[in-house]
Amino acid sequence: ANDDEAKKAGLDQPIRNLLLSEIFWDRVDGFLKLLKPIADAINGDNKHLSIGPKIFSDLEQAFKDNISSSPVLKSEEECLMSTGTIPKRRKFLLQPIHLAANLLDPHYRGSHISGEESIDAMEVIHNIATTNPHVDESKVLGELADYRSKENLFA
Repeated sequence: ANDDEAKKAGLDQPIRNLLLSEIFWDRVDGFLKLLKPIADAINGDNKHLSIGPKIFSDLEQAFKDNISSSPVLKSEEECLMSTGTIPKRRKFLLQPIHLAANLLDPHYRGSHISGEESIDAMEVIHNIATTNPHVDESKVLGELADYRSKENLFA
C-alpha cells in the first residue's frame, strides 16, 4: 500500500526505496532525538546566561544516550563527541561570564561546568569585584567560598 502511494505521488524508485527503508527511518528517529534538546533549549523568551552550560551538558548526554542506542548513528560518534563538534561549539559559544552565571545560579551551583571552567568563572567574579570601586573584593571572595561550600548564610 505504501509503495502504491509513493508511485501515485510520482516518486522515483530510488526515493521510494529510501523512504521504505527501515534504516532511513531509524536514522531519522535518531536525528530527531539528537535535535530535541536543541529545540527545547532555544524555546522560550526568558533564558538566562546561566543556562548555557546546562544546555551543552544536556546535549552531550542526549548525544551519548542516542548514539549508543542507534547503530546507524555510531559512525557519527567520533565527529560529535570527545574532540568533535560538541566540545568545539561549547568552547566557542560559552564565555567565562556564562560559566560565572552558572556557578552563581542557585539552580545549578556550577554543576554543569568542569573544574577548569570553575576557575575561569571565579576569575570573572574576581575581576568584576576588583574593577568595581564600591565592592569589597575580599568580602566577595569570602562569600563566594561560603556559597560554594554551602556554609554560613548559604547553608
